[in-house]
Amino acid sequence: MLVAALPQGARVVIYGAGGRGRLLEYTLNERRPDVTVLGYADTFKRGRLGDHPVFGPDELPDGLDLLIIASAYADKIVSALPEAVLPRTVSYDPVAPPLDLRELRGGRLAVATTRASQAALMNFFNLPLAGEAEVLAAHLDPSWTLSLWNSYLRDQADRGRILGYADLDPAAVDGVYLAEYGNGHVLEFFNDTPLAAAPLCNAGLRARLHNTVLGLKQRFGRLTVLEFGSIFTVGGGNYSTLAMAEVLSGEDAFTTVNLDEGSLRAARSVCRAYPHVDYFLGTSGEFIEQRLDGLGDIHFACLLHRPCAEPFVADEFERLAPHIPEGGKLLLGHTGKGTVPAALEARVAETGFSTAYRDGSSWIVERG
Repeated sequence: MLVAALPQGARVVIYGAGGRGRLLEYTLNERRPDVTVLGYADTFKRGRLGDHPVFGPDELPDGLDLLIIASAYADKIVSALPEAVLPRTVSYDPVAPPLDLRELRGGRLAVATTRASQAALMNFFNLPLAGEAEVLAAHLDPSWTLSLWNSYLRDQADRGRILGYADLDPAAVDGVYLAEYGNGHVLEFFNDTPLAAAPLCNAGLRARLHNTVLGLKQRFGRLTVLEFGSIFTVGGGNYSTLAMAEVLSGEDAFTTVNLDEGSLRAARSVCRAYPHVDYFLGTSGEFIEQRLDGLGDIHFACLLHRPCAEPFVADEFERLAPHIPEGGKLLLGHTGKGTVPAALEARVAETGFSTAYRDGSSWIVERG
């Protein structure tokens, strides 16, 4: 996200003379040879790192376009930087969830953040990460904590670009980027706010499922959703089942099919707060034979329990396709490079489906 958005020919200093900083330098050398690294900066270290000098935070060189913080302590660093450099400061975190605006298509993006993620927030104000979208920030901390943020972000709050989450109408935004998406406590709190009703723009299966189901609810109202298999995405039980259960309600029909008792038990445990989830133990073939015809239109179906290369996935698609109405979608999981059979791709096109989203791990098709 950060590396691709750096201005052409930028002259940068990397703050953090450690492993994360060196990783950023290598990444820039490989992907952005037009960017010039003037050196490193560090709170404690001085001297040289490789071919570059290591500056102190008050010794930054002239001609600096951007200071890129590449440190696990980015938020402490950004709170202590000289005020003059803050409008040119961004942060690099190789494990932060990237931004995916395919569902947003412009409009207004809310960045939901806490004071502990203010370094990530700097990127949205100092780089064109959101393209044509207008960026607002919604802080999840109590209002008084804004006094503890750095001076640059306090000024953005004074200008009305950072609001308390309760002051931002979710209907006024087209998508939300949750800066601390991997923090279970922050995610749980966020899910209890009105902003959770807006599509998430964090990449990843869970966010894509949120976006897809929310979009389908806007189109159809009541949904019928089938999930064959569950995907565990680490970080406290973020099952694909949970991702959809959070968005669906009792007025919808949601069935998850698992092939073994252990997977079904795990899904029940993770989704225990969502009584509208219907569980089925057995093969998808048994499920299709026993119950599919009685469900009517199926607005969203997920085939997650086997690699897409397995021949029977094409057979499952054949059985499901007639039940999916115009505008309905189907997710094929585990679609690594070269694993989708040509026959399946051809059959998808022949039956009136087109690609709505595709990456190295999933393929979402939509009936035209």
